[in-house]
Formats: sequence, C-alpha cells, structure tokens
Amino acid sequence: MDVPETEKKCIDSKVNMTVLFDQFCDLVERGRKAGKSVLVCSAKGRNRAPAFCAAYLISKERMSRQQAVAKVLEQMNTMRPAPNISDFMQRSLMRYQSAKGIQGVHDTSHTIPLFSIKRTAWT
Repeated sequence: MDVPETEKKCIDSKVNMTVLFDQFCDLVERGRKAGKSVLVCSAKGRNRAPAFCAAYLISKERMSRQQAVAKVLEQMNTMRPAPNISDFMQRSLMRYQSAKGIQGVHDTSHTIPLFSIKRTAWT
C-alpha cells in the first residue's frame, strides 16, 4: 500500500482515504485467510496505524466510527504516548462509515447541550 507520509500530503494530493481503507482491509483479510498475523505500524503508531485498525473494524465488524475508535484505543491503552487519531483521520473514518452504510450511534453521555433557557424577567 502506498500511503502518503503526512496528512498534508494526503490533503494536497486529495487522496481518497476510503480506497486506502478498502485496500488495507483486503490486505488484512488475505493475511488472516492464509493463517498469518498482520502487523500494522506507522511512523509513531499514534495516528495512522490506529485509524486503519479502526477502519478494519468498521468494515468487517460493522462497528460505528465511535465504537471502532474506542475499541482500538482500549486495546492500545498501555502505549505511551497514547494514540491520538487526528481530525483528518476521524473525518476520513466518518466518510468511510457512511460509505459502508453504517449508521452512527448517538450517545447522549458525550453530548453537551448547546444552551439552556432559564427563567428571565424583562423589566
């Protein structure tokens, strides 16, 4: 697989991450069918590797982006510094989830109310 080194290169060359995620999932599936383990790594292992693992879970386990990212972060919880999937990769994963036809999960525990109305008096 030919993944650009940096997100800036991905953005500048308008790389379609959905295609890369699909290629990655096919590669992992070929390895699993052959009875092999698949090592997923990136330069620091904090952004791209976890994002591609989350894409695999979205594709093969039919998880939402939030569930997939949470599962990957849970499995990598002893890594220091901790994984940090960038906004670009998060948006790419959201597009990938939509392309796979998976509905997002609405979790109210992560929702912040935009505003609240209190009783007011006009004089």
